[in-house]
Amino acid sequence: MKSNLLLLWIGVFLLHTTTSFGQSYSGYVIGDPIRDFNLTNVADAGSVQLYQQTEIVVVLFTSNDCAYSRLYENRIKALQQEFSSQNVTFLLINANFQQQHPQENADAMRKHIQNSHWLIPFLADTSGKVARQFGATRLPHAFVLKKMDQQYRLVYKGAIDDNPQSPEEVIHRFLREAILAMVQKKSVKISETRPVGCILKQ
Repeated sequence: MKSNLLLLWIGVFLLHTTTSFGQSYSGYVIGDPIRDFNLTNVADAGSVQLYQQTEIVVVLFTSNDCAYSRLYENRIKALQQEFSSQNVTFLLINANFQQQHPQENADAMRKHIQNSHWLIPFLADTSGKVARQFGATRLPHAFVLKKMDQQYRLVYKGAIDDNPQSPEEVIHRFLREAILAMVQKKSVKISETRPVGCILKQ
């Protein structure tokens, strides 16, 4: 009798784990509608709402302290400058936001963008909710959204390119190719890649 009860308890636990934890971290798949979110931009303490942005939105989950994120900063800036006049908005989201850790709190975020001369909103995902909705797992982790029928849908997710360490040796610029396809109103040839970088702390 006790063994049957134990098996029943294990089954209930596994079911709860699969439905509660598995779904919350699986994130959006290509074509999914994206839920609206509203996060604070640490640069000016203003509020940034997804559904008030342009037709194409690039969401990049990153952090202050991740070495991979720092490797990609100049490439992200170059992409923002390239597409700034083409109805594309870039949003950086600190998915590692931890108020108790000085390197990842709002003050550190603000100093980082000031020192790096960021012209892109840097948003604090204080609860990690937005990162979980997207299914962000690594830093940086890129997502391209396109507004269709009054709602944003996911058209690309994954890596920025295929060589974090050496920009000059990049062969496939996945993020740029996805953005360019949306600007040119074409389909994205590679809609999903495996992100490479720091493990997201949640």
